[in-house]
Amino acid sequence: PAVQASLEHRFLSRALDSHVLLFYHLFVGEELSWKGQTGVTDEQLHKLEIALSRATVVRLQQSENGYTCGNQATGRWFKFERCADSILNYELQRAATVDLAIFVRPDLLYTGRQLPGTIPASGRSDLSLSFDAMPTDPPWLLTVGSEILIMTYGSLPLVRNLTRAQCCNVSARTPDKCFWPGLDEPSETFMFRSHFSGLWR
Repeated sequence: PAVQASLEHRFLSRALDSHVLLFYHLFVGEELSWKGQTGVTDEQLHKLEIALSRATVVRLQQSENGYTCGNQATGRWFKFERCADSILNYELQRAATVDLAIFVRPDLLYTGRQLPGTIPASGRSDLSLSFDAMPTDPPWLLTVGSEILIMTYGSLPLVRNLTRAQCCNVSARTPDKCFWPGLDEPSETFMFRSHFSGLWR
């Protein structure tokens, strides 16, 4: 509930002046990393129910998905896909119109005017941003810090196909920009950005 309240009052109410739909894709299965929870209490489930009461669509994932392209970080691509799928299906079924989609982690706490995971010097950390003034055609997308992705509706079909993004060649270690010296795995960031080539702001 605290995260949900901070999302609505600290972020959505300041950053957007238009109607907002909330779509959740939540992983509730066993976390494979050492940070994962080993169980959940009835009290926690009740708090989750309260937090999701205003959601437009909720999808729960109970088994961890795999990853691709030789980098475990690409596991997030599947979750991006499911979010985009929820939005596009909702629009089709309800004849709704979505102008902008904002992808955020469901566990970020918004405590002030600076967006979580942002660097003030980037110029994109102030919550007074007004997205209503941004054009929606041609399609575009941008990142705010490391955890927030903002895009127009026209970019969503590419998100829906994210797990089919082109991988870098691990054997030949090409292209060069996809690999860091001393690291075997390719750069997830490079492949992610390449998939949306030409749309970045």
